[in-house]
Amino acid sequence: LEYDQWDEFDADAEIARVEREEQEMEAERHRQKLEREKAERAARAAAAEEADPKARAEKLKNKGNSAFRDNELDRAMELYTEAIQLDPRNHILFSNRAACALRMKKWSTALHDTNKALGLDPEFAKSRMRRAQAYTALGDLEAALQDLDILVEKHPMDVSFAREREKVQALLRTQARQKNSASAGGGSTGTPEQRRRTKVKIQEVRAQPAQPESSGAKIEEISQVEAEEASSHPSAGNPSGDSNPSHGSSSS
Repeated sequence: LEYDQWDEFDADAEIARVEREEQEMEAERHRQKLEREKAERAARAAAAEEADPKARAEKLKNKGNSAFRDNELDRAMELYTEAIQLDPRNHILFSNRAACALRMKKWSTALHDTNKALGLDPEFAKSRMRRAQAYTALGDLEAALQDLDILVEKHPMDVSFAREREKVQALLRTQARQKNSASAGGGSTGTPEQRRRTKVKIQEVRAQPAQPESSGAKIEEISQVEAEEASSHPSAGNPSGDSNPSHGSSSS
């Protein structure tokens, strides 16, 4: 400043301005430091997750659940299969893939996966329900009823299990009546043509397995696949693990 300007110079205001600038610079340095630390933590977490097969499997499972909800069934199957390869002891992954197979009407695949899931965790209700549905679709009503009896006994308050058992019991009664009717009509009464027709009918009944869907026992699809999650509560509706497939063909 020129000598004649000193009288107009406000030293206090200048000091205050300098202090404000220093504070703003310090705040900016602190903000940048926090952002760097946040980015470093995220990078470390990503690296740890990449190194942890179970964490990677969980991410794939969640993606599979999303694909299942969007009815992208082939994609969901692929994602569950990749997850199983990373975490083959995770029963929810097999159960969710079984739910997907049920919706795709791949009954044998569903049976295989539910057997695997129950071998890893026999108490997981969704897996047993899905196996019962696979058995029903394959015509093995006695095996389906055994699974449903277990579910109703262990979870008496879950009406979905009771309803499914009633359907299978109705199919078994229909099957028994057909056999009894066929046996009764297979005697020596009637004309030769009537006996021939009866014999053909018996052969047809014996040759064809029960078709639950044509008998009104359409496989109920589950609405979500369980982020199933690791809860084995019988009323959990998804493949969570199930995060999302009701008890049947939707994924834990």
